[in-house]
Amino acid sequence: MSAKGWTGAAAVLGWFGLTVQLYLILIARWQGDASLLGGLVNFFGFFTVLSNILVATVLTADAFGRDASARRFWLASSVVSGVLASILFVAIAYSLLLRHLWQPRAGNGLPTGCCTM
Repeated sequence: MSAKGWTGAAAVLGWFGLTVQLYLILIARWQGDASLLGGLVNFFGFFTVLSNILVATVLTADAFGRDASARRFWLASSVVSGVLASILFVAIAYSLLLRHLWQPRAGNGLPTGCCTM
């Protein structure tokens, strides 16, 4: 597979993950008779989600974008560097501060069987 193919696959995977996360938040709020608007605020209120959206946007522009000013903007070295810095900040902050708070395993907010062999 070419580099564009891998970039495209990463972009699709990124958007898929964000879509699943938004879906799960909205379904949980719907079933709990809570505001769906509050679910959107909850979703977009995390720096992690915003950073993932930026990463998916840059990957999408690289893999699927046609030569236009929007593509040139998203692929400018200053923008890509800023997106890289934000996702590295998220990764480091999670690794140092948050990973001990939640241990993913089946039945703990994930579909059953997703984390077992």
